Amino acid sequence: MSYGAGADFPGLSNSKPTSAINKGLDENVSSLYKAWSKLLSDSSQSSSSGEDDSEYESPPHFENCRMLIEMNHRLDTRLRNGSYPPWTIWKGKLDDLPLGERDEQLKYYRDQIIAEGNYPPWVSGSDVENYPMTRKVQRDLWLHQHPVSCNDPSVKFLLADWERSPGFGIGAQLAGMTGLLAIAVNEKRVLVTGYYNRADHDGCKGSSRSSWSCYFFPETSTECKNRALELMNETLAWQKGLMTRKENYTSKDIWSGRTPK
Repeated sequence: MSYGAGADFPGLSNSKPTSAINKGLDENVSSLYKAWSKLLSDSSQSSSSGEDDSEYESPPHFENCRMLIEMNHRLDTRLRNGSYPPWTIWKGKLDDLPLGERDEQLKYYRDQIIAEGNYPPWVSGSDVENYPMTRKVQRDLWLHQHPVSCNDPSVKFLLADWERSPGFGIGAQLAGMTGLLAIAVNEKRVLVTGYYNRADHDGCKGSSRSSWSCYFFPETSTECKNRALELMNETLAWQKGLMTRKENYTSKDIWSGRTPK
């Protein structure tokens, strides 16, 4: 249902002129805009409006994007000794602490053993707000896709491009790749995705161009992706079964395959 010029809005009485409603909305928007604009100026600059902007939330684009990228990269990367990332309930909030205090807290968290109950921090909400076992499955999938050493001769790969047929929408593409992930998990292979046509545009910059990492966390580490691309050119790797591709499996395998337990 659409509302055209002069249409009545649900819950609003016709007794109040539309001009008065618009005036009230315009004042609220103007007030919020002024508060956000003040946050852009030097914090030491005195305010002339006399308004208290502490009651307004920061606009979404005020987030420190560089800090968020660095934090997410750290939480998606094993530590140098091969142990898990610092997955704790702090979710990277230590970045707000002074450098010295942050280092002490990081040392404490990194010295902790990642035991049952410590899961990847990107699952939001409580357990009852998610599908059962969501956190455990996310943890298991991350561990499967991030072996300690991608160069270990025992690590096998499934290298797969995304479906490109015009008849496949984004939902169908994701469904197909989900099937390939299930195959990879069942065969104890690391899934490495290739060219993604939906990310082949100027909005996806750098290494995220033509990759679904433009929208989501990468499915595996850069080291594993580079190792798979290296093995792709070795005939012996294919002969030994270290590498498979989408064409090694039937449509039934991909679209109605067995889901890992």
